[in-house]
Amino acid sequence: MAQQQHRLSQGAVAALSQNRPYPDAVLQVLEVRMNPQAKVAVSVSDGEQHMRGIVATQIANQVNLQMNDIIMVKKSTCLTLDVNGKSVPCLTLLDIAVLPPSGPRTRIGNPVELGSAGSAPSTFGMQPSYGAPASGYGSSSGYGGAQYPGDVKPSSYVGSSYASGAPGAPGYAAYGAAPQQSYASAYGGNQPGSYASASAPGYNAPSSTGYQGYASAHKASNLPVTPTRSSSLVSIRELNPYISRWQIKARVTSKSEMRTWSNAKGEGKLFSFDVLDAGGGEIRVTAFKQDADRFFDLIQVGNVYLISHGQVKPANRSFTHLKHEYEVTLGRESQIEQAPDEDGSISQMHYEFVPINSLESYPANSFVDIIGVVTDVQPASTIVSKTTQREMTKRSVTLVDTSNASVELTLWGNAATTNDETVLGGNPIVAIKGCKVSDFGGRSLGTVGSSTLTIRPDIPEAHQLQQWFTSSGGAHSAVSVSKRGGSGSMAGLEYKTCGQIAELPNTPEPAFFLLHAAITTLTFNTERPPWYLACPTPDCKKKVTDNGSGSYYCEKCNKQYPAANPRYIFSFAVADSTGSTWLSVFHDEALQLLGGRSAEDLRSCLEVGDTGTPEAAFRSANFTEHVFKVRAKYEVMNENTKLRATVVAIAPIDHATECSRVCDLLRAY
Repeated sequence: MAQQQHRLSQGAVAALSQNRPYPDAVLQVLEVRMNPQAKVAVSVSDGEQHMRGIVATQIANQVNLQMNDIIMVKKSTCLTLDVNGKSVPCLTLLDIAVLPPSGPRTRIGNPVELGSAGSAPSTFGMQPSYGAPASGYGSSSGYGGAQYPGDVKPSSYVGSSYASGAPGAPGYAAYGAAPQQSYASAYGGNQPGSYASASAPGYNAPSSTGYQGYASAHKASNLPVTPTRSSSLVSIRELNPYISRWQIKARVTSKSEMRTWSNAKGEGKLFSFDVLDAGGGEIRVTAFKQDADRFFDLIQVGNVYLISHGQVKPANRSFTHLKHEYEVTLGRESQIEQAPDEDGSISQMHYEFVPINSLESYPANSFVDIIGVVTDVQPASTIVSKTTQREMTKRSVTLVDTSNASVELTLWGNAATTNDETVLGGNPIVAIKGCKVSDFGGRSLGTVGSSTLTIRPDIPEAHQLQQWFTSSGGAHSAVSVSKRGGSGSMAGLEYKTCGQIAELPNTPEPAFFLLHAAITTLTFNTERPPWYLACPTPDCKKKVTDNGSGSYYCEKCNKQYPAANPRYIFSFAVADSTGSTWLSVFHDEALQLLGGRSAEDLRSCLEVGDTGTPEAAFRSANFTEHVFKVRAKYEVMNENTKLRATVVAIAPIDHATECSRVCDLLRAY
């Protein structure tokens, strides 16, 4: 037949039912049923065998399956349901593609139920809609005339109850389901991601829905109502809310401190830890309150554990940098026991390193893994957090890698106090998992609570880096992606004109580009000097308040100082052949424009009544040409949205390079 042009993947059902890989398996949908909650239950076939399955919630609204559709299964996982003592596999479809029909929608082959010995293909015995009677139930009233033990009726109906409720019904004969076993109970009821809590017309469901209601309603039947996973371990990569019972074997790669919270809803404590399994999958695990006390001392970084009975839910990206779309919350039923690491199949850490010179392509607040040689270590300093008013310790170090680029890394908390000059001296290799990217001063990195820093790691990347640094890397001057004004940070950016800046779209992320222009308006205002008084602490630089008594108060450091440092901040106009625009500039770039004349010098001139020197310093910068690296972003000021363009680096004009660039533009015109 025409539709046989679609070749089904024979043997795929058997493979997928055992969670064995079968890339892009092509299957046929024999039956499909959707309940009011958009949960889709199906039967899928490879032409030889068929099995039950469900479509994951996250893709249910993206596909419109029909009977006899052909699908390509890109990602799936199979769990095992314990139905009246019989293990029944159920395939969860996590990512599928519906293939276009190549002919009439007819059934391909004569598939039999998975595990049967040649029995005829069966159906679910499901009614086509909630208002229509089910064909095959023998009655058009109630639930097809099905009789339950005693007066017990199912607590919930979810559109794909694979059991009809009567031994003679087609669904019961085909799938071996217990008369009272609904799909609601099979998926754990009110657990996250479950398929419970929709009552079908035609019978009275108990007021208690979901797993607990079902369990209590069927207590008298002595039938199993809880799904089980096969005894084999589940890989972290396939862990999802649709697996109600699971166990993972994984190594703890990082562990947070015990933290407390207090809000209107109450107070409590929590801690989190990250785990890694033999397949390279990683996931965040969190315990709260009593469970945090129960597991905190047990969990040790580097040890391997068997973990089970946790709640799998969508990951909160505010608190985890791991790529897994889910995270685990431990509860009263959770179990953790230390496991032997006899074969060493689980790595100590899983890294995905990025070169330092590529950091500008990563947005602010994203997370990366970095490996580098420590070339500079600054003394530790303390600041006071604005939000918590707690004193925090920080330390800045400089890293360089084989891309011949360097970056400033800020260590916070314990990482700053324990890793001092004696530990980080001598140019050791360090690997940091989960650094947070910042766009302050170009690109810089910082550790967070879940970051893991390893000194002299025994991994191939560290050995290669050490060989490079010893042979030649240490003799070269690296280009910093953190220091403002470095011409190397301009590499790869697109040039724009003044006329194009006004047409930039309003996007959440700032735009970075180069601008070749001449300064047309830069003036010195004696009444509003172009600087602010900053905290004298080198790592702070925040604006201070003049107490009027010869001292200055820094809110960030929560300290008073006898003096303050003036730092430049002003705006100026530039122009090219397409128009003009205004740019803002801060201290480091302003020093370049003014030939190194410091704000402290000009402030001293004003104090003695000399206004000519500052005016001349600013006037001399007019009509000079530069290549500006600009950061542009729309901001809301006084209820008006305005584009703010800030200079983050300045380079002199390289006439040979500029001529070559203009020639390229002319050729492309």
